[in-house]
Amino acid sequence: PLHYWIELSDTEIIDFKARMWLDNKAPHGLFNKSGKYKNYKYIGQRINMRVPDMLFGMLTGRSYL
Repeated sequence: PLHYWIELSDTEIIDFKARMWLDNKAPHGLFNKSGKYKNYKYIGQRINMRVPDMLFGMLTGRSYL
């Protein structure tokens, strides 16, 4: 099965489904991967996918404009 996440920067990731595939100790939501989850590795193939501005804002509470 496919699993998608969004990398906002070198340290920030949005992942709402890691716990579904792994366990309750996995990161969830918007988190800083250099903190508590610094040993957690995301491995996958990068895809370029356009996320509508409104959806991006709803998921992150930020604007990338």
